[in-house]
Amino acid sequence: MVTIDEHLARLKTAQKTGWKNVPGQPDIAPAHEATLLWEQFREMARFNDREKRPAEYRAKRADAEKTADEFRALLKQNPGDRVKMDDAFQQIGQSCVACHKAYRN
Repeated sequence: MVTIDEHLARLKTAQKTGWKNVPGQPDIAPAHEATLLWEQFREMARFNDREKRPAEYRAKRADAEKTADEFRALLKQNPGDRVKMDDAFQQIGQSCVACHKAYRN
């Protein structure tokens, strides 16, 4: 989860630049960060305790993965549409909040 938070923080920085590479921080490329975020949600499905988790938790994780994948695709296809990008990024945050509200330790 910490890694997800780190990717979200970097994407928040990229959002401030209009979803472009962050000046002075060449390691923050929005499309790459979005891919890494999506991969983290995918990896969560491989955790050893996944089968012990409630079905609703697994569904929320799957939804977060799907939302991150859609965001990643949008960044690659149409990074210039800031409104769409901002909305898609907000949806990722909302999926995190919904899951944390129910399942965070």
